Amino acid sequence: MLLEETKKILKEAGWYEGRKIDISEHIKFLEDMGYEVFDALKKWLEEFGDLKIILEDEPFDDDNNYYTVEYSTCIKEIIGSYKKNINQDEKAEEKTIPVAEIANNEILVYISESGKFYTYEGLFDSNTDNFFNSTFAHDHCERPLTWIELGKDDHLDRYLEKSGQQK
Repeated sequence: MLLEETKKILKEAGWYEGRKIDISEHIKFLEDMGYEVFDALKKWLEEFGDLKIILEDEPFDDDNNYYTVEYSTCIKEIIGSYKKNINQDEKAEEKTIPVAEIANNEILVYISESGKFYTYEGLFDSNTDNFFNSTFAHDHCERPLTWIELGKDDHLDRYLEKSGQQK
């Protein structure tokens, strides 16, 4: 369930309960980029696609410094500059497609066929409501799990193997 704080932020960006936008142009764009479009993505895009969220005065650090943070769910802007399909399919072990940029375009967020959200670091959230609540209502969030914690990163294994160490 979306928290009221989260709903307020999304509504300011143009979202409303029951929103269902035409995504046919997005589907064609994604397929032309080499993505296999799946139902969880379609449902998510219809309700949350094409939103730009700008939050001013977000806390930056413990010294009470503040800054503006931008978020986007505009698919063409998010992945349009890439010339190929970028995904986290291998590590997620299911199809993924980037659907959001957070932290001033620093982090791509991918939705998976099962509706989970990933970043390049690992599992970000388990569903849409948790994704938005943890992004906008910071005290209501799941702790992201890294690929290593998920057992999906063999970087440590390769390092230990090269150095002659064991796990």
